[in-house]
Amino acid sequence: MSSIVFRAFQGVGGSGQYSLVFVILVQIVPMDKLGMCTGILSSCFALASLLGPILGGVISDNTTWRWIFWLNVPGATLAVLLLSIFMESPKSSKEIRRSLKSMDVLGALLSLAWAIPLIFALQEGGQAYPWNGGVIIGTLVAGIAMLLLFAAWQVWTYRRGTIDTLLPMGLFKRPKVALVFGQRFQYVNYETATRAGILLLPLTLSSPIMSVFGGAMANKHRLCAPVIHLAGACLNMVGAILMSTVSVGTSVSNAQFGYQVIIGTGFGFVMPSLMYLIKLEVEEKDLAGAMGVANMGRTLGGCIGLAIGGSLFRDRLDRDLPTLLDEEQLERLMTSSAQVVSTLSTAERERLGEIYGEAFNLQFRGMIAFAVLSVCLGGWMLYLYLGRTAEYQDAVTAPDVAMAES
Repeated sequence: MSSIVFRAFQGVGGSGQYSLVFVILVQIVPMDKLGMCTGILSSCFALASLLGPILGGVISDNTTWRWIFWLNVPGATLAVLLLSIFMESPKSSKEIRRSLKSMDVLGALLSLAWAIPLIFALQEGGQAYPWNGGVIIGTLVAGIAMLLLFAAWQVWTYRRGTIDTLLPMGLFKRPKVALVFGQRFQYVNYETATRAGILLLPLTLSSPIMSVFGGAMANKHRLCAPVIHLAGACLNMVGAILMSTVSVGTSVSNAQFGYQVIIGTGFGFVMPSLMYLIKLEVEEKDLAGAMGVANMGRTLGGCIGLAIGGSLFRDRLDRDLPTLLDEEQLERLMTSSAQVVSTLSTAERERLGEIYGEAFNLQFRGMIAFAVLSVCLGGWMLYLYLGRTAEYQDAVTAPDVAMAES
């Protein structure tokens, strides 16, 4: 229970830091340097998150898991010291009180009230509780009801104008506005946690490098950012399609490394271009809210995607594992998979790896649907920008045409 409470505190602090960094960045950096800066910042996040499997594998293989949390202490301490020295303080206590009064506290609580039941239902459905059971149906209904209530509250408070809504309604007036690789290497190819992290290096290196490149290119032309964003979405879709076809044998397929580079490039292109487009399109008063919505969408989308992918993965294992293992082996597999694998024959080990490989491929097939939706939205955004560029060029050339005719 204590670990759950402490993780909740960690999540509150981490989510605030993640959002505020981008909010501060787009407010203090000029437009001509924003693309490069967002690319560098995105690469830092990508590198930190993708190096996690490597460091986590080394730690779990050689020492206790507690060191994973102890490693955060020096970095967090340094960050607190730097912020206390260089961050400007509010001008007065009145400014602080005025900001606190304008906070949408109820909106924040309602955003949790609809997200938690939906994620719980998607995560636990078919595992702890049946899909047609009262718990899952009840949480799904409660989540949808809270979502509608959240939307109604946001509209009502926006029209009153007394507080800063969590979701600025002005955004809707502007319409443009480590995955499972490591586990696959361990369960399908029987690699150690450390080795699995090393095999993730193509993804780990390509994502931050392409974040910097994509960010630097975003401000070269007004169409560069939406084109880069669409390219990233297309690469993610292609990568998901290719990963869904990887061989399910126990030997590591070399093609996976190329697929990792494709997906890593897509990751690197999407984030900096999105931050640049938000800065370009959103009014200054809605900028912080827009950044918060973007980061919440990324985080919440990741949670929902993880829940759906996990559900697909478990359903496939529940269907195929009983054909290979007895009940005692299935129970032990959940707690000590290495011991179970060591008792299997070579043919059984091969079949177990194939079952896990087919389950991982099914996860990526589920991701394809979300990737296609992302491509469609990115294409629509580019279409809108092409229309606006044509209008801008017409407005610029109209005086010259009129002068020539006269």
